[in-house]
Amino acid sequence: MFDKKARGNEDIAKRLSEKDPLEGLSCSYKAYPIRLWIQDMKNYYEDYFNHASKHIHFIHFKARSGLPNDVVAKVEQSLKDQIDASTKAIDDAIEHSEALMKGSGITLAIDGTPNCSTPLSHTAKIISPLTNRYIQLIEKTDYVLRALDALFLDEVITMQEYNVRRGLFKSHIKRFYYACRNYDEGLRARMDAELLQSKGGPDGAPNAAAGPAPTGEPSPRPANRGGRRKGPVRPAAAAA
Repeated sequence: MFDKKARGNEDIAKRLSEKDPLEGLSCSYKAYPIRLWIQDMKNYYEDYFNHASKHIHFIHFKARSGLPNDVVAKVEQSLKDQIDASTKAIDDAIEHSEALMKGSGITLAIDGTPNCSTPLSHTAKIISPLTNRYIQLIEKTDYVLRALDALFLDEVITMQEYNVRRGLFKSHIKRFYYACRNYDEGLRARMDAELLQSKGGPDGAPNAAAGPAPTGEPSPRPANRGGRRKGPVRPAAAAA
C-alpha cells in the first residue's frame, strides 16, 4: 500500500526535487514539460516514472558492461514492445471515448472539461527513447481518464463501467514500471552469477539465478526477503 503522504501538487513537486532517483547517474536528459489533471496519474508519475527511468538507465548502460550486447538488446526490445502495445491500447481508448462523446452530444472537448483540482505542472527528465514513450503514455492515460469523467457525468457509461475502465487504463502504467524493475533485478542477478562463475564458484557450475528470460514477459516479482527495497511500494490492485 502507498504510505499516507500528502498528495497535493506542491507536496509532489517538493518530493520530486528532494528525492530524485536519477541524481548522480551522470547521464544527459531532455526536459519534457508535463501537465497532469487526474490525481491518480499525478501519484503514478511521482511513484513510478523516475524509478522506471533509473531501471532503464541500468539496462541501457550498466548491464552492457557485464553481459553480451544481444542479451541486453532483447530485454530492451521486450520493453519497447510492451510500451508500444500499451500506447496503442490507450490510443484506441481515446478514439473510442471521443466517438462516444460525439455520439452522445457532448460537445465539450476532453481537455476543456472542468476539474475540481489544478493540474500538476512539472518538468520530466527524458533519458532514453523508452522513458520518452513512458511519459507520453502517462499523459495519454491522464487524457483518457478525463474523457471517462465526462462520459460518466453525462450517464453515457455506468459507475461500474467507469471503474473497470479506469483500472484497466491505469494498469498499463504500473505494469511497465514492474517490468523495468524485474528486468533490472534479473540482469543484476545474471551479472552476479557470471562474475561468481568466472572466479570459480564453489562447484564450478553456472549459477542458476540468471533472472528473467531476455524475451517474453518479465518474471514474477520476487519476494522481499529482508532489507528495504528501493523504489515505490506496490499499490493495491486497481478497482475492478
